[in-house]
Amino acid sequence: MPEFTDLEIVEQGETVRINCPRLSAELVQELLGVGCHSVAWGPDQVSFLLSAGDLDRFKAIYEAGGHVTLNVPFRVIAYYDYISPFAYVSTELVKHVEAAFNIYVEWRGFELRPRWSQYPDVAADPVRSQARWAMQKDTVRRWGLPIAEDRPPFRLRTRTALMASEYAKENGRFREFQRAMYTAYYVTHEDIRDLSVIARIAEGLGLNGTDLVSSVMERRFEQRMEQWRREAEADLVFGVPTFKVGTTIIWGREALEDLSQALEAAGAQQRT
Repeated sequence: MPEFTDLEIVEQGETVRINCPRLSAELVQELLGVGCHSVAWGPDQVSFLLSAGDLDRFKAIYEAGGHVTLNVPFRVIAYYDYISPFAYVSTELVKHVEAAFNIYVEWRGFELRPRWSQYPDVAADPVRSQARWAMQKDTVRRWGLPIAEDRPPFRLRTRTALMASEYAKENGRFREFQRAMYTAYYVTHEDIRDLSVIARIAEGLGLNGTDLVSSVMERRFEQRMEQWRREAEADLVFGVPTFKVGTTIIWGREALEDLSQALEAAGAQQRT
């Protein structure tokens, strides 16, 4: 394993990107305990994004080969998309799980309607469609989240929105950006595939809207999302929200109990 001083370390304002060679799963798990904003796996390296103030702790764990006593969070993968009201609910569900367990949630965008798929014909069965929307609204409101009375008027491909979310993640504002995007879609009915809309939302959170747009146009996060798609398909992920806890896959709109049971079985540390 290379010396810490030989790693590629890139300062990005208040955050630091550290590119490491492939590491053991155990060491990666401990490094996540520093409080990383994100981690990305490539074929030959692992890339961590963390606050500049956490660099010394990261260095200590890396140089010790992971043999450092830390309160290490358990990694949970959460697949989401913006056109799923149940994935919207999962943002609140995760807060409950985080309050009960010491976990690190890795959010991964998963397109429910990629460019090669067709949207269902809502007009073919309007009664069933309205009943389904009423049920979705009730579920969202039961979790204390806002949602408009009417269904969003857009039928979106969300690739652009999900890539923009990766930009927010790289800059330490993912959770706020994700919530703002859900609010824009489900509450104020904004077209979140429109880059000007996305940039305005980002700028409202203190992000650089121009740089965000460039990151999407340059497909800066394309490879990451393609890798996630392959891994999701290998795990038979077919919808969102879907959670991966160890080797256990959990799908469902209100999976709090199942998720908690899976974390207990996997040995995740419970908070006291």
